[in-house]
Formats: sequence, structure tokens, C-alpha cells
Amino acid sequence: MKTPRVHAPPTRPALREYLLLMEKQDQEARMFLTSSGLRINPSGPESVRMREVDSANLKRLKHIVTQDGFPTAEMVGLDGVGAAWLLTVHAAGDPDFQENVLKLTKEHVRRGEVGSDQVALLTDDLLSARGKPQRYGTNFVMRDGELKPAPMEDEANVDKRRRAAGLGTLASYACILRVMYGSPTSRTPGSSDASE
Repeated sequence: MKTPRVHAPPTRPALREYLLLMEKQDQEARMFLTSSGLRINPSGPESVRMREVDSANLKRLKHIVTQDGFPTAEMVGLDGVGAAWLLTVHAAGDPDFQENVLKLTKEHVRRGEVGSDQVALLTDDLLSARGKPQRYGTNFVMRDGELKPAPMEDEANVDKRRRAAGLGTLASYACILRVMYGSPTSRTPGSSDASE
């Protein structure tokens, strides 16, 4: 990945602050995930709050992208771009918007403002949301009591694609996930999936 040029100061400091505030709200709404052991009650108040925050942030981010395009580091700094990207990843309710952002951020990737590993994650999320096999093996599901990669295209060459995207091998990632989530009998992700 190319090392991004540091821009100082951002040309849109108010927009940067707004994106960072939305990111903070996003992360505060997700704090319960770390203490829940990933056992999530979709109708619980924490889940409802998270969906409300995601919906409000999506509406605001769509307005920003429509008005100004996807923010650049020159406009909002690298942390502002990172905030906008995180909000995009959490906009799973609007895969068309996410797909549009992938198209809009090709230059961001080239400049090093968005990582190719981040693009791989969002690409897999989009493919899975559309019922298609993932490409990079970033999404796992609980199958037969064990975390396994969700269906993927051309599985024999997944490590080549992962390497090109700056990701470790699929076997290494699977091992990390199994350590993080423990044995299936002790800790099971509530949504039956996990992703990088």
C-alpha cells in the first residue's frame, strides 16, 4: 500500500469534526459488543440503538457523499477518511451506497488513504449481502459447531488474493478467529458470523 501524504491542515475542518463525531457515536453504540461475548439479542435495546445510530449516520454520510464526493485526506485528514470509511462499512442496510463508495474510492486506495485490506473487507460484505460467494475469505459463519469461511469463489486461489490485498493467509486468520471466539461450546457469535 502506498504511504499517504500528510495534509495539514485539512481544507474542511468542520466536516472532519463532524465525521469524527459520527464515528464516536458509532463506536459508543457498539461498546456492548465487547462485553456481550458476541451473544447479541437483535431486539435488545443495545442492538436497537446501534441500528438507529447506523441509520442516522448513513443518512448524513449519503448527504456528504452526494454533496462533496467521498471525503479525501486533503479535505478531512486521514482520520476523517477513516471515519467515513468505518461509517460506510457499518452502512450494511444500503449495499447500493456501499458499492458506490467502492467505485468512488479507487483513487483513495491509490493514494493510500483507504487500505486495500479495507476494500477487501467491504467487497466480501457486499458479495455476501447479495447472496454471492465472497472473494477474500474475510467472513466466517458457524457451521457444524465450528467457525468456517463463508462460501467463496475460487477458494484454491484465495491466499493469492488475500496477499495482494495485504491480508494474511486464510489459515492464519481462521486460527485467530477460533482463538478469539473460543470453542463453539464456550463462546458462539450471536449473529452466527464473524468478519475481519
